[in-house]
Amino acid sequence: MAFYEVDVVNGFAGFEAIESEWSELLSDCEANHPFNTHHWFATWWRNFGKSSRVSVLVARSRGRLVCCLPLLIAEKNVHPFKARHLSLWVNTHSFRSGILCHKDHFACLDEVLNRLVSDPAWDIFDLGYFPAHHELLRAWKRTMEKAGIRYLTKPGMKSPRLVIRTTWKEYFTSLSKSRRESVSRKLRKAKKQGCRVEILRGRTGDLDTRLEQCWEISRKTWKHRIGSSIAADETRLAFYRDIALAEVDWIVLGLIYVNDKPVAFEYDLLYQGVLYNLKLGFDEATRELSPGYVLRVALLEWAFDNGIEVFDFMGLEADYKNQFSTGVVEHENLTVYNQGALSASLYYYQASLDLYRTRIKPSFQRIRGWLQSVSLLR
Repeated sequence: MAFYEVDVVNGFAGFEAIESEWSELLSDCEANHPFNTHHWFATWWRNFGKSSRVSVLVARSRGRLVCCLPLLIAEKNVHPFKARHLSLWVNTHSFRSGILCHKDHFACLDEVLNRLVSDPAWDIFDLGYFPAHHELLRAWKRTMEKAGIRYLTKPGMKSPRLVIRTTWKEYFTSLSKSRRESVSRKLRKAKKQGCRVEILRGRTGDLDTRLEQCWEISRKTWKHRIGSSIAADETRLAFYRDIALAEVDWIVLGLIYVNDKPVAFEYDLLYQGVLYNLKLGFDEATRELSPGYVLRVALLEWAFDNGIEVFDFMGLEADYKNQFSTGVVEHENLTVYNQGALSASLYYYQASLDLYRTRIKPSFQRIRGWLQSVSLLR
């Protein structure tokens, strides 16, 4: 039986000091993706986290790092209460939850959770979205149930992805006839209007120029109008620039030009055979050319031709993703409640809301529908 030592690494300097251990641990985790790398978290902190109280809860077995939880705490209004909210180092620009746990050391979660709930400094811990099929999620639940720790889960996003096992030609042929015709029609129209596709992998000599073109396009998208584009604020822009220009060399950029004018972009990261689509956008003035769609098809073909194993569309389901995907990854959101009266109140309040939304309200709607149908029959 393994014995675990749990400790807290405080501040960003402490986090930097465990970089090599972190990277070694990540290679033995289920969730080995770019959003759990030390580099991603370091870049995130430099752009978004400097004003936050950050720490990393770590577990070791015989001196070896086996679990990491990068934590930050802030006060938040959780209607109708004000609570101390513990979360991972995440925000709207974090695409997966940031928990690292060695696949052979889920037993350390006993000690990790004991350490967490013995700390009265927080009320709610939002762990974000876990892939529902991950053993780590099941291990968290088992450990909390055994310890009598209150928690709630709710269904999260269903994220489409394309597993690549054939050639592009074979894959394209497998699509429905109507889908193939739609793709071909849009490609012909784009070509007729002078559309040119450019795909860059890695830190090429003119990457800075291409990034500026992406930001320029971003300012002409519908997302920019509502304030959610990459270029909507300088901090956000700096974060995506830092990720693209980093020595890790993950970046894959796709651009479409019409008469040498950039009109659409896709910002992807390539990590261990998986191409992750983080951001995309197109100039609204060119909507009739379907430039985003044409670029997506070009990048999919590029992925097939360059040995990519999986194209991860990221985010929520949408028709423009599902029509090319081979399935979805379902996620669950996990929220843990600490000991104490406020945490208990928050738990029972949220559990009551969930019960109403998922059970009581649908039952009333079914009864009302039945009564209406009976009334109509009369």
